[in-house]
Amino acid sequence: MSFAESHVITDKPAQDLLEALATLLEGHAGSTLALVRGLSLGQRAAELLAIQALGPVAARFPATIQELLAPPASGMISVQDAFVEHRNFLRFLDLLELSSQQDLAVISPRLYRGWQDRKQARRDARDITTRTLGFALDAGTRDRLLLGLAIHQRLYVVPPPLDLDKHDCIEALSSLLALLGRLAPRGSATHISSARESLDGPAWRQAEQPS
Repeated sequence: MSFAESHVITDKPAQDLLEALATLLEGHAGSTLALVRGLSLGQRAAELLAIQALGPVAARFPATIQELLAPPASGMISVQDAFVEHRNFLRFLDLLELSSQQDLAVISPRLYRGWQDRKQARRDARDITTRTLGFALDAGTRDRLLLGLAIHQRLYVVPPPLDLDKHDCIEALSSLLALLGRLAPRGSATHISSARESLDGPAWRQAEQPS
């Protein structure tokens, strides 16, 4: 294919991200940067898998959430895509909010705007999500996943310095892999299993111990 040809990229990007995550953990045991990069890959894969799973029931959500699940146009607009942050799609924080148990505090208030009562909108949206995905996050699990998102944000969005605990990174990534195992279709299970085996293996666990 020449560079002049147009090509629409639709080839299961979530699976590609999961494969890259498994390869990263297998080849870079002990690397803190690999852990943070793994969090980034895994969180993006979770976003894509959640959109894929929730898309078919999007019409049941409030309008503000329906907008986040709508597929984008395939064409690029340079100014928009290069300079504007893409807030109009489901983000990892939104996923954690929607898949939370009903008694947990709201962590993504942008989801509940408009005319509908916010408490009722939250209850309805979480109910639809947890029924569709087949699980609800408890407080401890959500906290570990939030920690992983905080680590990613601090390293990739906020300027340094940053004091980073490798144990926290490993625990956050372990929780993220468990979440991906719940979200991913069977075809992706191999990559997730490989990543978990690497992270639980002696090379990573030895690296976790203080020197």
